[in-house]
Amino acid sequence: MKIELRSSAIKDLNKITSKDKNRIINSINSLSNFPQTSNLKRLVISDYAYRMRVGSYRILFDVINDIVFIARILHRKDSYK
Repeated sequence: MKIELRSSAIKDLNKITSKDKNRIINSINSLSNFPQTSNLKRLVISDYAYRMRVGSYRILFDVINDIVFIARILHRKDSYK
């Protein structure tokens, strides 16, 4: 699968420390094997919406026509607001 980061996800990623950023980037790369990736949960808001847990961070994304669109990368405390 192809992976695309939206501008909001890039901004979120730039705010994260390098240690966490490396873990998140590795997890994003693992999404190319979707749906065999671990720590995934389908969200109720949409047929295509998912969230991936990476430590204290949540990666929110959609899957449309074999393309993974990363929408946001948020700390757990901010992702449920």
